[in-house]
Amino acid sequence: MVSDHPEANAEASRSCSRRPYLGAVGGFLLAGSIVTQPVMATASTVDLGEQGLAPGETIDPYLDEHLVDGATVHIPAGSYKWDGSGFEGAEANAAVVGEGDVSLDLTGDSFRNNIRAESGTIELRNVTVRGKPSEKSHFRLETSEAATIIVDGLEFPDGAEEETKCRPFYVPRDHAGTVDIRNCYYSSFSDNGIYASSPGYDDGAGGRVLIENCVAHNINIAAIRVGSSESVVKNCLIVNDGPAPESEREQVNMRGIRVRNPGENIRIEDCEISMRHEAAGAPIQIHEEAEGGSGIIRNVTIRNDGDSEAIDEGDAAAEGWEVSNVDIAGTGDLSYPEGFESVSIGEARDPATADVDSRAASVLSAEIDQSLR
Repeated sequence: MVSDHPEANAEASRSCSRRPYLGAVGGFLLAGSIVTQPVMATASTVDLGEQGLAPGETIDPYLDEHLVDGATVHIPAGSYKWDGSGFEGAEANAAVVGEGDVSLDLTGDSFRNNIRAESGTIELRNVTVRGKPSEKSHFRLETSEAATIIVDGLEFPDGAEEETKCRPFYVPRDHAGTVDIRNCYYSSFSDNGIYASSPGYDDGAGGRVLIENCVAHNINIAAIRVGSSESVVKNCLIVNDGPAPESEREQVNMRGIRVRNPGENIRIEDCEISMRHEAAGAPIQIHEEAEGGSGIIRNVTIRNDGDSEAIDEGDAAAEGWEVSNVDIAGTGDLSYPEGFESVSIGEARDPATADVDSRAASVLSAEIDQSLR
């Protein structure tokens, strides 16, 4: 079950403005606020408003100029035109922080930002991306072994166009450190939401991925995809109750959490997954190529009204996995791997919309679990 954290982080700094919003997609009403954590102290702090940026202007040149190693770049509240770039300039100890309501309104066909942390920490916080890309798009997040990228409070409410290869976040094979994605909302993407399994390939660098307090709504292929050792998916809400755009290959298979590679000690915990659309796939899939890996599914609630298995196992891929306190209900296929114990099967039920809204809001405003870090 998704944890409810009613209290906001009282120690949030000016960089951690609360951003209330209201959104409705296919009957899924979302009303909440993002709580972020204090941004690290850096050698240089830059307010882009003081550098001449005004609402309605294009922000990319300002980011290109000021986002360098050692800088914390503050974006004043407002809506800005965005050509889809500007986040690649720093490789060590830098941050981009939205102050209050910050909207980047996509003016081109895509957003492509290859962010690599060579040392220290790179942070992206408190920004909403508006507009639908029609060409390949993502924030590519990669670190060296000792470095970290934190993505906190980014929202992608508009999704992508049909028949595209678009996703909010991609973590490549060469990621070796820690990518930490938290308190993010994304909806209606065509080719995964958080695609973070590649470091777990045999030729991958094995970097860890933490995904906490995120909400995914109507995502094609997989809402969350992991596969490297010690990765964690915690306190996330995944709802597929309406259509998602087709992938570039004209495919629709709206899975929840997909374990794609054989990482060890992967954790999926305190999550809710609701599959109520006819195109929804498996709520959780442990792919056949994840065989030999290990992990635990703990304190997870699944509602499945679709034809795919509630917990889908490829070949014997789940042999190294355990479950604890997993509840499965719905009108669809409620099956799960035979070796799993501590699974309860409930009767079909229709959760109240208000309950879904409340859980989404609590997820997005939840404090992070510092013990994971």
